[in-house]
Amino acid sequence: MKKFTIPAFLLLILFASSFILRSPAENPQSNSGEKINWISMQELNELAQSKDWNKKKRKILIDAYTEWCGWCKKMDKTTFMDPAIVKYVNENYYAVKFDAETKETIHFGDREYKWVAGGRRGINELTRAFGIRGYPSYVFLNEDLAKLQVVPGYKDVKSMLAMLVYFEEGHYTKTPWDQFQKEFDMSKYMN
Repeated sequence: MKKFTIPAFLLLILFASSFILRSPAENPQSNSGEKINWISMQELNELAQSKDWNKKKRKILIDAYTEWCGWCKKMDKTTFMDPAIVKYVNENYYAVKFDAETKETIHFGDREYKWVAGGRRGINELTRAFGIRGYPSYVFLNEDLAKLQVVPGYKDVKSMLAMLVYFEEGHYTKTPWDQFQKEFDMSKYMN
C-alpha cells in the first residue's frame, strides 16, 4: 500500500503545478486583474433613458448566454479576460450580460419582454426580438440602440477584437467583413 501512496502524491503535485505554472496566455486569470464592466439590460435601459444619454452614447455589446452553455463559460474565462479585449470594450462599449433564458421581465426601449415557456427551458422574448438562435451570441447595437448585427459562437481573442473594432469604428458601413478580417492588424490594439 505504501508503494502507491508516494507516487500518487507526486502525481497530484505534478498535476496541480501544471495549472500554476502556465504562461499568462494559457491562464487568463493571471492577467492584469482588469475585467469588463458588465451591466444588465435594466441598467442599459435606465442609462439610455437618462437625460445625459446624448453625452454618454456608445455602441453596445450584448453577450447573450445561458447558464448551461459551456462555450459561454469558456468565453468568460478566456476571451473576455484578455487584457486587450477588456481595455477595448471598457473604453468603447457599454457591455451587457444578457441571460437569454431569464424569467425576469425586461424593459428595453418602449417595450416589455417576458419569459416564454417552450422547449426544455423557455426563453425571454428579447432573445427572439434580437434574432438570437444559439449561444453564446453577441448582439451589436449602435448608439441609438438599433441592432447592427448578431454574431453567434465562441470567438477567440483575435476574432472578437476584430469584431469589436469593425463595429465600433464604423468599418461595417464601408468594408465587407471578409476583407476587413484579412486586413485587420491586431498588434495596434495590444498593450
